[in-house]
Amino acid sequence: MNRPAYPCKSGYRHRTQIIGEAWDIDGEHWAVRKRVRSPHGIFIEYGWRMDQVPGPGIPSRGVSLILTPVLAQALHDLPIFNEAKAALGISHTALNQLRRRVAMRHRDQLDRWWRDRIDDLKTLPIDTFARCYGVHPDTVKAYHQRLVGPTQPGTNRTWEYQRVNQLMVMFLDHHADTGFTDLRHAKQNPTIPMGEYGYREETPQGPVYLFTSDTLVKAIPEFTLKRISRALEATGWVEASTWVNGEKPIPKPRRISGRRSLYYHVHRPNS
Repeated sequence: MNRPAYPCKSGYRHRTQIIGEAWDIDGEHWAVRKRVRSPHGIFIEYGWRMDQVPGPGIPSRGVSLILTPVLAQALHDLPIFNEAKAALGISHTALNQLRRRVAMRHRDQLDRWWRDRIDDLKTLPIDTFARCYGVHPDTVKAYHQRLVGPTQPGTNRTWEYQRVNQLMVMFLDHHADTGFTDLRHAKQNPTIPMGEYGYREETPQGPVYLFTSDTLVKAIPEFTLKRISRALEATGWVEASTWVNGEKPIPKPRRISGRRSLYYHVHRPNS
């Protein structure tokens, strides 16, 4: 758009012609002076920040390349430097500066994502956080080190035990009557198949639920078999293991008469 001239020391100077406006990736408002279509097919825009457009009291200066969201996405899609340079028609120095800005913004966005989940990062086990948010465990460890501090063995063990206990209660509340075959009936009639999760045995102390390794993980899919068995032992769901050579082994499944598979004998604590 043509603007009327304004007085200056040398007489009158014509106002800068502005052909449009744009916003960069940081939300800054820009006046566009020049727009060039790149070989990649997007427009490369040049101009000034709105408060720096040459005019009365503002000296004339060269235009700057505007890092618009469209250009930033193109830089993200063209990670190889020479390909980006050829596709966008940007100088070597300008391209380096823009790539650094895009990378820095990406890191800032990542940091905000992790800081928004800092409470879970502090309390959840590394593997659980990774499964919940779809992140690689090594990445979780790196951000834990950076934002929280070094991970300590067993830091979240109490939470993990409580969570397994909670999940087992919820599971039995829904499947205790339908997911297990009565072991006494199965022994009397070998053609009766095992239930979806195993067998149920009635004892003077209450029902005992016999899980295989696979069905125990199926019942509590949030954790590995090793963690489930240790948590069940710690919370009283399975018999305590015997210490051997100063170490407490993982609770082991046992064989029951007439069955090939090994079973974890799980019962409600204090039942």
